Amino acid sequence: MPSDLSGVLANEDQFFNDLGKELDGQYQEIMRRTFAYLDPKEMAIVDRQADSLREKKVY
Repeated sequence: MPSDLSGVLANEDQFFNDLGKELDGQYQEIMRRTFAYLDPKEMAIVDRQADSLREKKVY
């Protein structure tokens, strides 16, 4: 990987392609772990609480 700006700019497309591939893999892992920790019953409670708060909100 070049360290000077001109070298980075010359390889910019490849850098962002590689970065995009890595981020895509990380995103998949983050989403997998997030869904493993979320409990559907808990989310149903939060959803009902959010509905209740929306009803109370008055502008």
